[in-house]
Amino acid sequence: MIARAATAQDDITGDGTTSTVLLIGEILKQAERYLAEEVHPRVLAEGFEAAKAEALRVLNEIKIVVDPNDKELLLSVARTSLRTKVCVARDHEGRRSVAHLTCMMAHCAAAGVRARLCTCVRVIM
Repeated sequence: MIARAATAQDDITGDGTTSTVLLIGEILKQAERYLAEEVHPRVLAEGFEAAKAEALRVLNEIKIVVDPNDKELLLSVARTSLRTKVCVARDHEGRRSVAHLTCMMAHCAAAGVRARLCTCVRVIM
């Protein structure tokens, strides 16, 4: 179950597999405690459904609409994701890191300029 969820998370978003594994592991650990106290599995399943509904409600309340032209916000989102994936330091000559360039390319792609991606990378270098 954990492996399937992590694979699905990676397939859909490309990120968050560690968080997914940790969250599911903790949910299963807590469920095991209730099962040991002879709580019926159906009661646990109903609880999971109620928790899912509440989580979706809260996420719907706190979501923000993102302007695809807001370069700084998109770069911030990309940097946040990439910080755990790639080095964010500058090289010995002070050039921007792979992570920064990847963020800029992600912004260019999100802005719908895939055909001009090479130009975009040249400009930011």
